Amino acid sequence: RPRGILKAPMHLSALLFVSMAAAASCFLPGSPSPPLEFPRSVSSSSSTPLSCSKAFAPSALPCSTSSRLASFPWHRSASASNMRRTFTTRAGRERQGNIPCRMSLGDGSSGQLKLPCDLYDLESELKLAVKLEDYGKAAKVRDELKKAREGDEVAKLLLELGESVNKQDFDKASAIKQKLSDAVSSRSLGVMEKRRSARVNRLLVMTREGKLLTCRPDGGSIVPVGNSMDKAQFLQPTWSPGGDLIVAAKIEIPPDGKPLKIKESVIEIFWALDGTKLVEVSAPFIPFYYFWLPDSRGLVYLTTYADGPAQAGWQVSMDILRVFAGDERGLLPSGSIMHLEEGAPLFVCPSPRDKRILMHIGNKQKVAVIEPLSLDGQEVILSSRPGAFRCPQWFPIKGENGEELVAFVERSNTGDSQFVVVADANKGESKKARRVLTEIEGFATITVSPDGQRMALLARLKRNLAETLSIMDGPFELSEDPWPVGSTILSSDDREEKIGPRRRVLAFFWSPDSRKLLWLSAPEKDDILAASGGQAEIFWEVYDTLTGRSVRFEHHMPSQTVLASYLPFFDQYALSHAVWSPDSDAFCYAGVGMDGAAGAWVQELPSSFAESPPPPRLVISGAETVSWSQC
Repeated sequence: RPRGILKAPMHLSALLFVSMAAAASCFLPGSPSPPLEFPRSVSSSSSTPLSCSKAFAPSALPCSTSSRLASFPWHRSASASNMRRTFTTRAGRERQGNIPCRMSLGDGSSGQLKLPCDLYDLESELKLAVKLEDYGKAAKVRDELKKAREGDEVAKLLLELGESVNKQDFDKASAIKQKLSDAVSSRSLGVMEKRRSARVNRLLVMTREGKLLTCRPDGGSIVPVGNSMDKAQFLQPTWSPGGDLIVAAKIEIPPDGKPLKIKESVIEIFWALDGTKLVEVSAPFIPFYYFWLPDSRGLVYLTTYADGPAQAGWQVSMDILRVFAGDERGLLPSGSIMHLEEGAPLFVCPSPRDKRILMHIGNKQKVAVIEPLSLDGQEVILSSRPGAFRCPQWFPIKGENGEELVAFVERSNTGDSQFVVVADANKGESKKARRVLTEIEGFATITVSPDGQRMALLARLKRNLAETLSIMDGPFELSEDPWPVGSTILSSDDREEKIGPRRRVLAFFWSPDSRKLLWLSAPEKDDILAASGGQAEIFWEVYDTLTGRSVRFEHHMPSQTVLASYLPFFDQYALSHAVWSPDSDAFCYAGVGMDGAAGAWVQELPSSFAESPPPPRLVISGAETVSWSQC
């Protein structure tokens, strides 16, 4: 029997929680303001100076989120059935009947494609063959790998770049790097625009020790990311849209082992294919959230700092890091950082089409759109009366007349009511360019499906914690018809029929095919305490919008980092951290299963929602976070 209590290391979740606490401060009245510090300068590890003018580091707060949940066994001895081989041969995968890599085409069909996901497997097979001194096998795999690289533009250019650098042909290397930037950008845009794109289909895992790796959904073909021998630890790993790059913050644990004193970090960007480093930038703050620009030439991140005396409270800073120099290379060189905006709380949603960013800044009372890295870009104020909500949403498709639609919550002129509003991102606060979707009471959380045809809405009342999770059907337009839209209630405390104790919705995520909604729920606090240390009934559930059927999965306990840092802001993380597989037939999560095993899990959906689901599969033991590549 498993023994012990769930005691994941505090330092990772504590550091993330510290940073995210600032974003939630306006919803937690009476929160103390920590001591603040203003660093005089910011320096980069590269020769290019940073252009960031404001970078601040917060002091730390203890993380106690897990104490609100029931205790849970967290580990069991590894058995033969749970051991995972680092390398799996292609013959072994064929015996297991794994589905080959596929590529989605613009017409919705799919064609066989062995790249780039088979590149990972071939690299693993080559390393294994060399390790076993099977040089005949190694030679065959080497030739197959060379042929595979020729079929993938990014892999081919990476190889050519390495050869040019080794030969000290730096002029050629410079030209190859520009081609490499274009190839990465093209692949990312293809994914964002749902055009033809290469298939990655891999998991990005952060372990309890703060190490990073990627692997196949079955746990095979592991690729370490970064220097695994380094004593530093990583935070917030995030895939790029095309799956070519990974960004994470790196922190150095002090000799006294007290991570809450850490203020400095390094932003590192890696090639996902082999885990090698591309960009490294030092800054005296710890980012707590990243999202990539659609072309992957740059990324935007959030961190915390304070401007002024301690009583003024924390501020969230939004900065942009240039990964590759593109058309705007003269404005912001590669490896440089530029400050964009600040506020508390500050939530963002990137445009699915360009570099514009939709923002909600609480203390500035505005919902607005900005365009970074643009000399002629102007801020467009959409609302000066934001309601009680976190993250605004950008619709992936345009309106019937070409409007670029966004959704947010807005208070009435009198302030005694609030509404979910759909507006044109280009028209400001014009009454003719907006439409009220529905009136909503309490705190609201909204997420738009990837096809823009549905919206999930969670409304929670503060006075009695009553809540309702519902799905609203589109199409969402600014015209009179087809308003009002229909809706389906998935969970509500107002229902007359009560099945078991009341539950709280912790998070919900749309599947890539926009057909299914995945949501996580837990008993109310009193129900958890009544369990007297037993297993908390926290479980995933999937609702199929086409059939109206739901399926419930085994209960588990999310990891401490997920509990403290991801779930409280799930609508923000849903924009950059995928829990669903690209094919919408499985999802991943990190936590402790029913049998006490802790790590990264993959849960496949049943072939029919009338059937019982298969049990979840533990793919990486000891994982603290996991996310799926977007393609």
